[in-house]
Amino acid sequence: MNCLDHRRELNIDPKRRSAAARRHEEQCAACAAAAQDAVDFEQRIENAMRIAPPAELEARLSAITADSEGSKPRRGQSKRRLIGLAASVLIACAALTYLLVPSRPALDVEIVQLVREATFALTPTGPVSRADLDWTLGRLDLTLNDDLNDVRFAGHCLIRDNIAAHLVLEGKRAPVTVFFMRDEHPKERFEFASNFMWGVITPVTGGGSIALVGAHGEPLEVIEKTILRTVRWQDWHHDGGRPT
Repeated sequence: MNCLDHRRELNIDPKRRSAAARRHEEQCAACAAAAQDAVDFEQRIENAMRIAPPAELEARLSAITADSEGSKPRRGQSKRRLIGLAASVLIACAALTYLLVPSRPALDVEIVQLVREATFALTPTGPVSRADLDWTLGRLDLTLNDDLNDVRFAGHCLIRDNIAAHLVLEGKRAPVTVFFMRDEHPKERFEFASNFMWGVITPVTGGGSIALVGAHGEPLEVIEKTILRTVRWQDWHHDGGRPT
């Protein structure tokens, strides 16, 4: 089982993972952490479903029931009670949403974390064949106008639960990671940095964006130009923010 298959299984039922998934977690720290996060999230959902309704909501429901069984309230009183009940329901829904929906880090933060977790992709290996590279990019409707040299890893990953192509190329100082993301649509090209790496995210009009991450001092613009020149985007269209 590879990382992509493991993440797909997590999306089905993280608490009932197969033996193959658990064996993969023993060898992959990133997937083991993802499995624990998924299990914790499922538990948060279960805990949230056990939340008792607000006491005020229960009291208002009881009052409405009593009114319906007894004397009919005046129109103004009934309207005020309904407004209060609606407000209580909204508050309860907002609280439940806060518990169920985890905060999501910024795209660049998630990308840096993914590079740190995917250390296996940075391990020196032989060059990726053109056939394997075509297959990897083809899953995202991408093709090559020409050979893309110095590719040492080609695979897929999940970025914000969407599949992305994941390449690692030889850089001047250290390996450079490139992500092709069809489902991320930043408004403009921007750079970001962490303690040990820096990167750039470039939008591709109509199709998403690409991200490049390398060591500090790595001339990412060189690889960025090569990627934008060599990759045929099909219905992806670069928006003109290409570095000069």
